[in-house]
Amino acid sequence: MVERKFSVNDRLTNLRRELDSADAELLATLQRRFKIVEEIAVLKKENNLLARDDVRWSQHMQAVESKAKELTLPNGLVRTVFDAIHKHSLSLHKRMRKSK
Repeated sequence: MVERKFSVNDRLTNLRRELDSADAELLATLQRRFKIVEEIAVLKKENNLLARDDVRWSQHMQAVESKAKELTLPNGLVRTVFDAIHKHSLSLHKRMRKSK
């Protein structure tokens, strides 16, 4: 029985390492996304465009929700995560618009 517990603990440790790695990838992807958001904010500021584009956001979320469904991810969770990302992106746009 001790042998089995040891292998369960080893498996749990390995799975947690995989989870940590997936989280690191998620954070790196989020960082890449926000760098792109900054570039968009600069472009919009330089061309006097509004930060918010409701048509684009609606189309984007339809695509995201479709992909989430395909991946069998919970729609409510995906919506919450992307709404938080969008809120932060708009905040970033507004801060950049106020700067030089």
